[in-house]
Amino acid sequence: MLEKIQFINYKCFEDATIPLREITIAVGKNNAGKSTMIEGLRLIALAIKSGKKHNYKDLPPIFQQRNKKSKKLNLDSLKIDLRTVSHFYKEDIISKIIGYFNDKNKIEIYISDDVAYACYYDKSGRNIKSANKFLVSSFSRVEILPQIGLIKEEERQLAGSTIVNGRDTYLSSRHFRNEILDEKTKDITVYEEFCQLAEQTWQGLKVKELIAPSRGFIGDSTPPIQLMIEADRFTSEIGYMGSGLQMWLQIIWFICKSAESETVILDEPDVYMHPDLQRSLVKIVKNRFKQVIIASHSVEILSEVNPENVLMIDKSKQTMKFSSDIISVQNTLEDLGSSQNITLLRIANSKKCIFVENSSDLKILNKIYEKCYPENNDSLLTLPFVELKGASNLPQAFGLSKLFAGETKGSIQVKCILDRDYFPQTWLDKKIFEAKDADLNLKFWNKKEIENYFLIPKVLFAISGMENEIIFYQYLDKKIDENFKDEVADSLSTKLKELNSKWDIVKANSEARKIRDKSWNTLEEKLSIIGGKKALTMIRAWFQSEFKRSCSIDDIIKNAQKEDFDKEIIEMIEWLRE
Repeated sequence: MLEKIQFINYKCFEDATIPLREITIAVGKNNAGKSTMIEGLRLIALAIKSGKKHNYKDLPPIFQQRNKKSKKLNLDSLKIDLRTVSHFYKEDIISKIIGYFNDKNKIEIYISDDVAYACYYDKSGRNIKSANKFLVSSFSRVEILPQIGLIKEEERQLAGSTIVNGRDTYLSSRHFRNEILDEKTKDITVYEEFCQLAEQTWQGLKVKELIAPSRGFIGDSTPPIQLMIEADRFTSEIGYMGSGLQMWLQIIWFICKSAESETVILDEPDVYMHPDLQRSLVKIVKNRFKQVIIASHSVEILSEVNPENVLMIDKSKQTMKFSSDIISVQNTLEDLGSSQNITLLRIANSKKCIFVENSSDLKILNKIYEKCYPENNDSLLTLPFVELKGASNLPQAFGLSKLFAGETKGSIQVKCILDRDYFPQTWLDKKIFEAKDADLNLKFWNKKEIENYFLIPKVLFAISGMENEIIFYQYLDKKIDENFKDEVADSLSTKLKELNSKWDIVKANSEARKIRDKSWNTLEEKLSIIGGKKALTMIRAWFQSEFKRSCSIDDIIKNAQKEDFDKEIIEMIEWLRE
């Protein structure tokens, strides 16, 4: 897939690099360079299609690059005026676009005021000099949604070469029925997928029939191709249907015919559709393609992705950067002039609001979710959440939960998951009871904190590289005793004294040690009551020193199987998704 794209002396970019991820939502103010980025991606997509064809030639001398084979790009279908592409309209300079792929393949596009050529490089950096070498290099396919418009009321059958030349260009809307008929003739499965996906995504829709003209007609007497659509029990030819449905079916057709591509690119698809369809579109493409790039300002689309997938385009910057959190995304929206609140929109769409101890907790849970359910393409990070930063702030959650319950008549669920910490069970039970009165579904981890669920002896042993599992467990048990036995008692004592102000320190210490000793009989019990964060820090240092191995949370997740995780944490993930 594409890793980044670099622009040198191309339109608004003097020298700018735009990073790309598996999901990239590009946003930017008017005239910030978003359209230029999309234009560059169109050129990369065109170059990949051209690379399969023969007749590679030397790169012309005007580009001042010796001994490089290249392909001339036919830009007629893209309607790009090469006279205007140089940065600030400077004369006698060469514009350049470079597409970098994550497998080390690379495409360089050289552009003058009248021609454009593409040079291709394989994973070893060698210039590719023939179509056969290009095919061997396995460049990933990139498809970009063409500029679409209303479908013609009537469309007669075209020659095969006309359909092929107009595919994925501004002519796609005018050739819509021809493309479908041509593809159906070659491979009916693409047409069947189109019908199925269209009917799944538009309520009350059925693709009734694609009627090809009968043979024997000549010229203008040839009947048009007909695509019969039923919408809400009314059947008509697509040319007489509403503009919204026409646009949606063209997007669905693009998705289905691009099934073999790694990367798909959509340029402001939100201008064509209702908010519900915008959210549906994001889910569809996330599920079907390895990489999705969307240029959009739509809050609906932004609400369906993680903040880390939002990229701010700014022509004044040399390197564009992704957002880091939901606050930075909200700030970006406000900079763009939007008054919508993305968190409130997520709450309205998902019908839930989740309180967590820290935002990092949800990130950790999402990593486990992605590990255990790789077939699912959604993310826990798109759930609307609020950081509570500890049980002492529970009154805030109670108040908001009551507000949602009253204002929405219970249609929005409010859930809360917090660390157990060293609170006694009686105190936890009391808070759960109070939460019910506030219509808050409150849960506490059974273990001290979420990090404790990564203290998995079996997985730690595998990472260590030791040969004897029993000896490893003995070492681990000894490390826990040495580092945490007294600390657990002290922490329990502090919490008991905090909750029982009349107790003196002697009584608090005595009761704390009783509680600790009841939970200090087995390694599993110890790993549940110690501080998970501190334990992971200790284990990381131990593994680095003694085994020369890395042992972070990511390492533990990588080496674990679904059955290795505590059943409670899997059930908690399902509970949050309900």
